Amino acid sequence: MNIAKKRKEYRLINILFKTIYKKKSAKWRGDYLREKHIFHHIGENVHLWGVPSDPYLISIGNNVIIAVSVEFVTHDIFYHALNQTYSELGKFYPHFDTITIEDNVCIGGFSKIMPGVVIGEGAIVAGGSVVTKDVPKGAIVGGNPAKVIGWTEELAKRRIAENRINYTVSNDVEEVEKYYWEILSRNNNL
Repeated sequence: MNIAKKRKEYRLINILFKTIYKKKSAKWRGDYLREKHIFHHIGENVHLWGVPSDPYLISIGNNVIIAVSVEFVTHDIFYHALNQTYSELGKFYPHFDTITIEDNVCIGGFSKIMPGVVIGEGAIVAGGSVVTKDVPKGAIVGGNPAKVIGWTEELAKRRIAENRINYTVSNDVEEVEKYYWEILSRNNNL
């Protein structure tokens, strides 16, 4: 099957995700996509919201969380300009490349992962980042272009040291709101 037909199939799945399956969890979506063999590889316990245009070029490890509106760019469009300007050199075509996301990775919302990138095990990509180069194992990257801004081990130690109450989505909103507004008031002397 050619790329155009596959992309049409993926668009249909995205429409299903936005309509019929919109109340399904991100984990359910990951399981569904693994069953359908949409990605080159997709591991266990993967949470994601949509299907990129060329998922067969993307490999996702185990225990990966990909937030809403993350874009995976697996090819460029430079060939249009090259064909116009440098046609005497020959015919230019899109340049495709793979993306690899290793185990235990979190990718924040509205990030862009560019072609050829490997995101190392245990890494965190901050929301809104544009990842143009490989991310080292255990790194926290952010920005445009994304750069190392910290390490997950340091983050884990800071979070444990905060000794905060642990809340989940099951907790009562008023209880959570009261707790965090009290902390804010105390920290800002309000």
